[in-house]
Amino acid sequence: MTVQRILGYSSTSLLLKVLCCVLSCCCVDLSHALASPVSDRAVALNNMKFPRTWVPLASTHELDPDRPTPVEFLGQKFATYRDNDGNWVVFDDACPHRLAPFSEGRVDRETNRLQCSYHGWEFNSEGKCTGIPQMTKEMQEQVPAKRSCATTYPAQVVKNILFVWPWEEDCLSVLDNPNALPEGILKGLPEDSPTYTRDLPYGWDTLVENLIDPSHVPFAHHGMQGKRTDAIPINMTVPVDKGEEGFSFEWDDRTMGMIRSGSGEFRAPYLVNYDAKFLTETPRPFRLSALCIPTKPGWSRGIIMTWKTEDNERADKESMSQTELELLAKQKKKKKKK
Repeated sequence: MTVQRILGYSSTSLLLKVLCCVLSCCCVDLSHALASPVSDRAVALNNMKFPRTWVPLASTHELDPDRPTPVEFLGQKFATYRDNDGNWVVFDDACPHRLAPFSEGRVDRETNRLQCSYHGWEFNSEGKCTGIPQMTKEMQEQVPAKRSCATTYPAQVVKNILFVWPWEEDCLSVLDNPNALPEGILKGLPEDSPTYTRDLPYGWDTLVENLIDPSHVPFAHHGMQGKRTDAIPINMTVPVDKGEEGFSFEWDDRTMGMIRSGSGEFRAPYLVNYDAKFLTETPRPFRLSALCIPTKPGWSRGIIMTWKTEDNERADKESMSQTELELLAKQKKKKKKK
């Protein structure tokens, strides 16, 4: 059943009600994530009623593999780099010695070690302290191993997105939940999407709501993704509520002078995904995916994943029936003969 109204009035209210229902399952109180000693931040993170999933942190397209880059999730600060074995490593962004940020340190490629910028302590990819310049080798051997170790986290890269497991629970505890795994979170997306990332001065819920609101495009993105004269009443269906998994909807609008029609989904808690077409004489695909990450109080990160032409063609073919595929093949043959 279609509700034809200008989004920003009743359609937005409807979407927000469903979104609030989904987010209420997460119950994120970001006030506990304010700056505090690293151990307190870790405790605060694990006390949050946020879904236990692998967490997307960044696009590896936009990370410098040769320096420890700062990244955040729910107030917890991390530093990440790629070691000499080609693996991305995620540390707490705090040296165990004096809590200096590792993100201000350096990666020593000769030793394959992360070096703190304050006193030069060095750590291997597992977080073990392998060098303290101010101590003899004999003295270092007497230092309690736990006190000198940095905290590291399980990490993996799927479709060029760096994921971390920041929770106290074992990461194997979600093996039977595909929606908590990187492959499930990014299901259906291309293997190698171009990305661009923005860290935004507003919360995660606002970011999600913005991405499912096409009525802002003609104005907020005038001259880039649309123009002001594109603004028309938006057709949008009542969202299909999928509980903690999110919701889906269908919509059509106008952008750059072309009618656009298709479906969208919020795959809780991170992904907003659009699959649509421009209804031109020869329909053109429009696909866009965005990861929405709560980074710290009042801030969020959006990782936009765009689709290449070949990815769109592949997705179109996968959605075609056998008859449609045969018709497409015949059309291509005719074009070659001409």
